[in-house]
Amino acid sequence: MAAEKTSVDGLHTFNSGAASHAAAQTDPTLSLGGFRSSTFLVSVKPTLATPSLGSCPITIQRIDGSNALGSGTLAAPTVDTVTWAAPGGSTGPAVTILDGETKMLIDGTNPFHVIVITRDAATDMTSSVNVTVVQEDANAFFADVADAERTAGSVKHRAHCILNVSGASQTGIQVKLKILGTKRTTNVGQLGASGAGTVSSSVGNFSDWPAVGYGMIKESDGTVREWIYYSSRTDDDLTVPAAGRGLGETTAAAGTATDTIDAVGAFELSIEAPASQPSGTFNTVADEDAAPAGASWSSPLTDTEALSIGTLADGEQYMIRLRREIVAGATNVLDESLPYLVEFQTV
Repeated sequence: MAAEKTSVDGLHTFNSGAASHAAAQTDPTLSLGGFRSSTFLVSVKPTLATPSLGSCPITIQRIDGSNALGSGTLAAPTVDTVTWAAPGGSTGPAVTILDGETKMLIDGTNPFHVIVITRDAATDMTSSVNVTVVQEDANAFFADVADAERTAGSVKHRAHCILNVSGASQTGIQVKLKILGTKRTTNVGQLGASGAGTVSSSVGNFSDWPAVGYGMIKESDGTVREWIYYSSRTDDDLTVPAAGRGLGETTAAAGTATDTIDAVGAFELSIEAPASQPSGTFNTVADEDAAPAGASWSSPLTDTEALSIGTLADGEQYMIRLRREIVAGATNVLDESLPYLVEFQTV
């Protein structure tokens, strides 16, 4: 169960844009389609002040990018077992790991928040150690937004390949965007049919939202109404400029008091199968400003809305495409260590 490259650790994400299948391609700005690279996409990294549990040395091999930034804990409840509590999570199941073995550890709150470690000695494991999860590369998905780009607005593209490395088929694979704040209702104030405006909710409802960012407004039945950008917020209100209306595939529309709104990033998603499995190429574009042919963009937030890849046999691959929209005159842009989540049935 806890062997590496099984379950949650069974899909790995790579850059695209390689000269041939699985060739090296390390530049995120060139990850635009074509062949899958051998370069693993790393969005977060773990750091350990003391890489050991008591006097037993350990090595962290990988950490899944869905782990939140912050402090997590590796602990040894017995001399031969270890647990993982991800940042903001809880202690997961104890996993037996012997000298020289590499095992995957799962957080107790979110089964997709995993870490993979190797035990480097037979010395008894004891105590616990804090693991700080930090952003590895702020530009792993997109480059910083230049001031001219922020002023004029822009739309940029990236393409990443997921690869099944589990040794068995992975089923029910789906992709959705990460949600950045608690879903709220617009029960106090709504946007009009067009132009600048304010979205208001009950007192304190936006307190855990980013100070500047994007929101997805939906009707009470879950139908998408409008994707917006807000230039500032209080705990109760989101201020939306005229340029922040009707983003992506949506159009500006008057809201109602029963609408809901989610805090989201500046992204839309599309998925694409390769020309052939397991080593075929994907559509490519000349540069990050060009839209890939045949891409169908959406902003899936729930399991019902998620983009379905289905089943990948061992060694098969698929592409996840990102489109980032920066609103003209944006006052700030969110940094995202992981814009999307890939979920699936475990093997």
